[in-house]
Amino acid sequence: GNVDIRSNGFVVVSRVEAVRSDSGRLAVVTTYQYEGNITTNRLVDLDANAVVSERTSTDVGTPVGTVEADYARSLLMSDARIQQLIAPFQGAVDIGLIPTVITDPSDPLYGKRMVRAVINTPQGFVTGVHVSVNLSDATVSVQQQ
Repeated sequence: GNVDIRSNGFVVVSRVEAVRSDSGRLAVVTTYQYEGNITTNRLVDLDANAVVSERTSTDVGTPVGTVEADYARSLLMSDARIQQLIAPFQGAVDIGLIPTVITDPSDPLYGKRMVRAVINTPQGFVTGVHVSVNLSDATVSVQQQ
């Protein structure tokens, strides 16, 4: 079923990258934790099954993980404004998701997991609107540009 990714302390794997190394099989695993807006990069030794090093940071544009992308797209597709926007293309749309970082602590969206949705159609990108998804609060924003 659909996972509610807003459950307390939810952590998603956003990316796994193999690293070339003479000393064995290494990978960088990037995770994103909703609680606290924390990105963690871990260098993992796959042969030894051990974490070699770990770095955490906040307010960085962590890549959108698969579970997040699925969730964002389901939120978008169930939004009446988006349905209206893409109706003429009869499903022939591709939705790209770009992480957005709010760095101003006084912004009400500060610390939220925000992604911008870019809608690509056979006729090109949909322009004139700015679509964003707040994954922390499960809301979609559509603003005329």
